Amino acid sequence: MRDLPHLASLVFNRPLLVRSDIGRQLIDSIGPRILAGQPISEREAFSSKRADGGRPGGGKLPAGAYMIGDGIAVLPIVGSLVRRGSWLDAECGLMSYDLIKNSAAEILMNPMVRGMMMEFDSGGGEANGCFDCADFIREASAATGKPVWTHANEIMCSAAYALGSSAEYVWAARTAEVGSIGVLGAHVDMSGADKAMGLKWTYIFAGDYKVDGNPHQPLEGGARGRMQADVDDLYEMFLELAARNRGKSKKAMRDTKADIYRGSKAITAGLVDEVGTLEEALDAFAEYLDEGAVGAE
Repeated sequence: MRDLPHLASLVFNRPLLVRSDIGRQLIDSIGPRILAGQPISEREAFSSKRADGGRPGGGKLPAGAYMIGDGIAVLPIVGSLVRRGSWLDAECGLMSYDLIKNSAAEILMNPMVRGMMMEFDSGGGEANGCFDCADFIREASAATGKPVWTHANEIMCSAAYALGSSAEYVWAARTAEVGSIGVLGAHVDMSGADKAMGLKWTYIFAGDYKVDGNPHQPLEGGARGRMQADVDDLYEMFLELAARNRGKSKKAMRDTKADIYRGSKAITAGLVDEVGTLEEALDAFAEYLDEGAVGAE
């Protein structure tokens, strides 16, 4: 498959904001097959859910978003999140941050829209681009004067939580899984397998760190330390963003220890504001818009 290098770059030696079990699935199941050059279908790479969530498109709104009554647009954010789109898009359960940003801007600038509800069913994805996307949603809402709410229906973890927390008000289904505020990375050491096969790799390079993280040498010393430092830096960024968005302390976000909270327990942890169905959240949103006299132009 011509895109195996792209898949490998998404899995190895790259910090991920992804729920731990999904990360382990990628690393433990798909990773060895990528490294062995075995065929992998697009649908095996990530969730098979469509990025449009199977919802009606509403005709004029992007990315599978749709309008309901009361001038509310619903933007489904479903599947694994990546910085840029490619052939690994909606058909194999990926949604790019670029698509989310562009869609949010188009929706919020639509004169028929009074507010936007982001509906999440995502375990997270790439770290690159995530925090900028979260800030963009927050800034676009402020610039247009149109509120954005979030509903976790049923998974909103890691990168998805970073995006969801940018909303003014956050709902979760009673069985929803929310949180996983942490960073995950992986390196595979193939040096033992190389030796067993009689292979010895030699890199010709310039620049002390140029071959750090390659799979044909153990990850030791400075290379491991630099990768850990990168993960730690991203973790601090994630904590700061979540704390700011939720009006909590950074310590409170750190104290979650990247745990996942279901339903009402996410309220106790300070990660969501209310528990209910998507329909209940939309009804409450409509009431909020009416009370605040937020109207379409």
